[in-house]
Amino acid sequence: MTGGYETASFEDFLGVAEDRYFGDGYRRRRYTVASESGHAAAIVRVEPECRDDDSAEAPHLTSIDGILIPLLLIDQCRRPADASEVLTGLRIDAGASPWFALDRVPVTLEVARQDDGGRTVRARVGSLRTELCLVPRTQSRRSDSRPDASATSRTVYGSAYRDIEIRTRLWIVSPNGVQGSHEAEFASANVAASGTDGSLWPGLTAVTYVSMMGQLTQVALVAATGRGRRETGNLWLRRLVIDFSARVGPSVGPLSTATRLLGRRSISRGDAVVHVVDVESIASDGVKAVASLAYQEQPA
Repeated sequence: MTGGYETASFEDFLGVAEDRYFGDGYRRRRYTVASESGHAAAIVRVEPECRDDDSAEAPHLTSIDGILIPLLLIDQCRRPADASEVLTGLRIDAGASPWFALDRVPVTLEVARQDDGGRTVRARVGSLRTELCLVPRTQSRRSDSRPDASATSRTVYGSAYRDIEIRTRLWIVSPNGVQGSHEAEFASANVAASGTDGSLWPGLTAVTYVSMMGQLTQVALVAATGRGRRETGNLWLRRLVIDFSARVGPSVGPLSTATRLLGRRSISRGDAVVHVVDVESIASDGVKAVASLAYQEQPA
């Protein structure tokens, strides 16, 4: 049941996409490498999206920033031998407090080459810690029927990810979980993209999944608590793990997803009550995400 809807959309539960970071705001952020120290460290400037709603939420580093910024730096110094790498997994751990200084985000990278030819990248992005698992395309059995990216400077995680729009229909929304279907539209499907996941373009990106599954989590929380997005306040990331290794080719949809809350607990901190939520979201192409998040109970 979807509360009286035959099917429902994210907007029915969360508000218009243009007013929400995971709805559309992440596509309006811009990144500038302000300074570099070799290939292992940099200062990145993040230009936050404009907010059209009356949210009191201050712009801060997000899980999507924690993915995009390391990949931007990796793709800038990519060697020809690593040109066909794809992302097979990621993990993000948040720091003790959010990072609000978007005009100066320190970034450090540590790259370890694995015996199977892949690479593990560990990054510190402001207060976020990110781990990315990259493997050569042939290890992931990717299709070769993609636009030729050999002569383009456009990268998937530099700009191409912004060209994807997902249309979602939710057909089960209950305290037990959320199920839905998702169709992708690519504004530049015939234009090649290089860099990480370039061999999977056009296809859904890690950023697409985080946006989609983040909104599914927000809807699941609304269904479980009976409280709207504004009533629960900011939903802060504690940990996010996504496994992409089951994909056997570009994911273009349509996809189905199932999202459920794995557990909820409350922590008292003085006069405040913090709720910790663990959630799992699985897509029909085999992509699986598990996250731990928290929000502070708002006064009545």
